[in-house]
Amino acid sequence: MERSRINCLEYPNSHVGYALKMLADFSVKTSSGTIKGKAGDYILKDNKGLISVLKDNSFRLKYRILHKEN
Repeated sequence: MERSRINCLEYPNSHVGYALKMLADFSVKTSSGTIKGKAGDYILKDNKGLISVLKDNSFRLKYRILHKEN
């Protein structure tokens, strides 16, 4: 699993956070509750610490990977 630095396609000069593409079904516990996702979905964490889950096709429409980190 690689963590990737991402930006929003609407604002190409700004770093908006990090994303992980998940290889298996998963769940993430947050202060708002549990978020569930499927293999191939992305977990996003923005610069303010907000966590969200996006399907692969939705991720590719809105975000661009700037740099992959190990």
